[in-house]
Amino acid sequence: MAKNLGEKIGQNNWQVVYGGGKWGLMGETAKAALKCGSEVTGVITRDLLEVESSLEGLCELFVVDSMIERKIKMIKISDIFLVLPGGLGTLDELFEVWTTKQLNQHNKSIILLNYENYFDDLIVFLRKTVSEGFLAEKNNNQLKICNTIDEAIMEISIQMHN
Repeated sequence: MAKNLGEKIGQNNWQVVYGGGKWGLMGETAKAALKCGSEVTGVITRDLLEVESSLEGLCELFVVDSMIERKIKMIKISDIFLVLPGGLGTLDELFEVWTTKQLNQHNKSIILLNYENYFDDLIVFLRKTVSEGFLAEKNNNQLKICNTIDEAIMEISIQMHN
């Protein structure tokens, strides 16, 4: 999935900004995008750089001191946020990006790739937060949910032309 996504990003000549490592879904996406000619920028903390090396061939690598700085930098230099299946770090970044959008600190699109229904339980929970009054429907609608790579690519294409 990640390789296919990276290839399609590369075929569209879109740039990638991600966490800078060579492992995981984003590492695979970044590798494939690089191979297909995309510019890829990494943003990694010094601590993570000691644990996992960065991906070779990056166009640029920003090394920051903390996860907070990492998220700030990634929000600043990205145009669109595409969230792939992942763990705590992924959820942390999703909610940081979404919260800062809700607070009008940026107006960038957020796309959740619900590949193979990975985020179904989260989506149900988010609907519950709306129905119980903890999240406004307009803010819930700020998150665009795509179920396939092709849907996500189409949504990115639409957002790039807006």
